[in-house]
Amino acid sequence: MSILATKDTHVVIQGGVAGVNAARRMAEFRYMIKQPLNVSAFVYPPDAGKTNEIICGTELIMIPIYKTVAEATANHPEINTSLVYIGADRAYAGTMEALNDPHIKTVSMITEGVPEKDAKLLGKHARKLGKTFNGPSSIGVVSAGECRLGVIGGAFDNLVACKLYRPGSFGVVTKSGGLSNEIIWICSQFADGITTAIGIGGDAYPGTDYVSYLEMFENDPQTKAVVIVGEMGGDLEERAAEWYGAKKRRIKLLAVVSGFCQESLPKGMKFGHAGAKEGLKGEGSARAKSEALKKAGAIVPDTFGALGPAIKATHEELLKSGQVKPIPDLSPADMPRLPKTVQ
Repeated sequence: MSILATKDTHVVIQGGVAGVNAARRMAEFRYMIKQPLNVSAFVYPPDAGKTNEIICGTELIMIPIYKTVAEATANHPEINTSLVYIGADRAYAGTMEALNDPHIKTVSMITEGVPEKDAKLLGKHARKLGKTFNGPSSIGVVSAGECRLGVIGGAFDNLVACKLYRPGSFGVVTKSGGLSNEIIWICSQFADGITTAIGIGGDAYPGTDYVSYLEMFENDPQTKAVVIVGEMGGDLEERAAEWYGAKKRRIKLLAVVSGFCQESLPKGMKFGHAGAKEGLKGEGSARAKSEALKKAGAIVPDTFGALGPAIKATHEELLKSGQVKPIPDLSPADMPRLPKTVQ
């Protein structure tokens, strides 16, 4: 099983060139898992009435482009998810259009530079409607063996190296897009891989926080442990610690928080992502977050390099207890490969 991105996910992509690139990456994933492409439509008003060409294995698929989300879902009622690849000046309106469509239950936004006011309003509106808004600045979501939303996971060879052709036992939630790919790889090398990995984006006001995703993973029987990668700034990690420590949880939680180097810099400086800003009094520091998570019972390695061994130890414990069973690796001859025509 998985969360957010499943075998039943069908997608409309809002945007132009960047959206087409995402669809091509998603097509590689679908070919790898031997499933048909799940991108049903694009919404890009300047090209409405035309089609985008997407290669899925050896098949060339013509995907229609519409002027509005409503037109796309009317013609493709299976659509239940939107990916937003729209510029920051129009992202709010485009995302609202998707959230307000009754067919769509999940919206994931890659757009960076979205005003904080807009991000807060979008998150609030999604929660009011009982829908999931992931992002802004999200690299996407991937569920091993089921569905990929966006470019998370990297190129085809990396998808295979990370064993994303079949599910494992670990969930992943990160702010950093690059680190999401890194953690997926670590889980595949030190354990049996992932169920679902989610990049929530590094903005100050993500549409969906760690706690919401931890609750989803807690209710997913396939997921036995979750790795979160946080960073200085805000209070998302503290809230995750509060949630995890409130009562005994089914899932094991591992966490690392980046930003300890900020202790050598002036208080209040923004460091990297828009949300990576320690308070003037030191609130939101990486050290405080790590201590809160550790106190709540999470496994918090002292360094990022120690995360892999911690994941390995957790997986071995799960194997020993019988909560998971060994998954045999594919032989080199059975590994997924792109056809030579698209390599």
